Amino acid sequence: VLQDDVLGELTYDKLLKSFEGNIAWLCGKIHISLYVDKDNKAGITKAKKVLKTMVLEQEKWDADLREFAAGKLTKLACEWAESDEEAALITEESFAKKISLRLLWVTAGGSFTAYHDDDELFFGHSIAVSGSSKKGLLSADIEG
Repeated sequence: VLQDDVLGELTYDKLLKSFEGNIAWLCGKIHISLYVDKDNKAGITKAKKVLKTMVLEQEKWDADLREFAAGKLTKLACEWAESDEEAALITEESFAKKISLRLLWVTAGGSFTAYHDDDELFFGHSIAVSGSSKKGLLSADIEG
């Protein structure tokens, strides 16, 4: 078990090889995961630092993640729409408002993936926004 003043209690899951927990995010709760071996002290420190920064600056990060995903995936969401009328209603702004963060996954090297619920934009697929502490936001894809 890892105890942290910002991240709370994180429990090591041997199967997943990661520290798992939940944390308050804006008006709800999200799952957090530090994908790092329990004996990798430097990796744990780096992953915690990245995640703590995101949590402490969650309003900025939430907006940036939504905006980035919308910028990369709105056109694809329009292609997935069931009708031209529905596609016309999907804008970058409406896309960003629809999605919601549910999981932050951080590695020992400082890279991360933020998984969002898609509010049926992609028929229940997850929207994954990936990046790193050094390079910022790098990609947005649908998964699952």
